[in-house]
Amino acid sequence: MAGSRFGGIIAHGALLVGYMSVAGTKAIREARLREIPRSRFSLGYDRLRVVAPVYPGDMLTVTYVVRELDSNGRRPLTGIEVANQSGTIVAVAEHLMKWLRL
Repeated sequence: MAGSRFGGIIAHGALLVGYMSVAGTKAIREARLREIPRSRFSLGYDRLRVVAPVYPGDMLTVTYVVRELDSNGRRPLTGIEVANQSGTIVAVAEHLMKWLRL
């Protein structure tokens, strides 16, 4: 990687997806703590993009936002952003979930 346009080692995008997955798991746990009466299932990620390199030593922040629920409340529209210490967005995705009534 030293000879590439990145100038050195960068993190694999799969690492960032792992961080996004942790954020999704925490969102599901938070819904449980708020006693939302539904079972939650992760269906995966959509519109996943790694848009900037992540270098060793970068500090990353993952932001997970439930933007809205569809008309029957079973599919939240969520957004995930991963930013580095400078605030530069390095990855984005939508987390696809389904909430089933208990």
